[in-house]
Amino acid sequence: MRIDSIAHGGEGIGTLPSGKRVFVPLAAPGDQVEVEIVERRPRYERGRILRVLEPGPERVAPVCPHAEDCGGCQLQHLSIEGQLRAKERVFYDALERLGRIGRDAIGAAHPVLPSPRPFRYRIRARLRASGACLGYLRRQSHELVPIQTCHLLVSELEDLVSAVRERLRERPIPWLAAVEFCVGEDGNGAVALEPGPAAPPDWAGGVESWLEIPGLVGVVVLPVRKGEPAEILGDPLLSRSAPLAPDSTLLFRPDVFAQANAAANEHLVRAAVEELDPRPGMEVLELFAGTGNFSLAVAARGARVMAIEGDPIASALARQAVAASPWGERIRVMRADARRAVDRLGREGRRYDSVLLDPPRTGAREVLEGIVRLGPSRIVYVSCDPATLARDLRILVDSGYRVVSTRPIDMFPQTYHVEGVACLERE
Repeated sequence: MRIDSIAHGGEGIGTLPSGKRVFVPLAAPGDQVEVEIVERRPRYERGRILRVLEPGPERVAPVCPHAEDCGGCQLQHLSIEGQLRAKERVFYDALERLGRIGRDAIGAAHPVLPSPRPFRYRIRARLRASGACLGYLRRQSHELVPIQTCHLLVSELEDLVSAVRERLRERPIPWLAAVEFCVGEDGNGAVALEPGPAAPPDWAGGVESWLEIPGLVGVVVLPVRKGEPAEILGDPLLSRSAPLAPDSTLLFRPDVFAQANAAANEHLVRAAVEELDPRPGMEVLELFAGTGNFSLAVAARGARVMAIEGDPIASALARQAVAASPWGERIRVMRADARRAVDRLGREGRRYDSVLLDPPRTGAREVLEGIVRLGPSRIVYVSCDPATLARDLRILVDSGYRVVSTRPIDMFPQTYHVEGVACLERE
């Protein structure tokens, strides 16, 4: 069959003579492939490539020896130009198919913004562990694929992974399920160790020796039971310059969310801030504020920010970064659940000129009604999932807003993931 396009998730799409679609991993648009059907469903089928009879114009040879097995990348067999075209199409297809928002109905539907680096861009990564093996899961499987190199990691991060792998060979941690790695701007790194479900309370005994690893400044040992405190060894707090906020620093830890592509994060922050257009005297409500990735940049433009974040560690790091920033007096950080905070602000009669939100992959449906009641003239929505973005934009459009601008952003080259920034204004 001929492969027509790439689906969200990175699989190629072909069509049988009956009209039924077939999803094929590692296929590129324009490929003529011989496919074995491995899964049959009423509405679609899934296949695997037996032979590439004729490669499509966007097919390239992957640079990583693990690319065919590892589930960490889905698109290394596509040229960067082909990846960008696929992500842009997936982004706008989701808005139209799931949100009933056609590209021609958007005031400024921008093309996808590339990552500054196609490889060696990740400053953090989560690797599964089994004995002395570190790696990613095999595609559509729970089987671990041990990796010796990952071309997505910055060199300092890959060096840290190699050193930890060597330490695990010397002294395995039987209950270790995964390791979250990250590195700061100075090249130093920290890790968070995640236990398996059957681990005993003192599951990570002996990990103190990891602080002997050059460049590893801190270890977070996560508890077996959620809600219990983590064990902190050394100082796992890392830092990077805050985008668009001179003389300001973002703080992060391996057990707290932060953007993995530092260079592309500057593009993301710039896109969101330009759409928000903050000015002196403006009151901005920021939801899911994290450690202050957008807060500092918005305040540096002169606006006052109420930053809401529910995670206790992230909100504490945000307060610390705000206190040290020359723009910090314009930011108030509140640790609170986003929905409850929005409802409370509404009951208090608060109003905001603009709202900026960057929710998790599940979206922000639970806060949208409360946002509308706060009466912002502009809403900027940063999303890591086109499907939930489309769903939530539809809700806001039905509540009296119009989508004036959208921009997909390639934060994760070689993978199917695409970030998006959407700006809405009240009708």
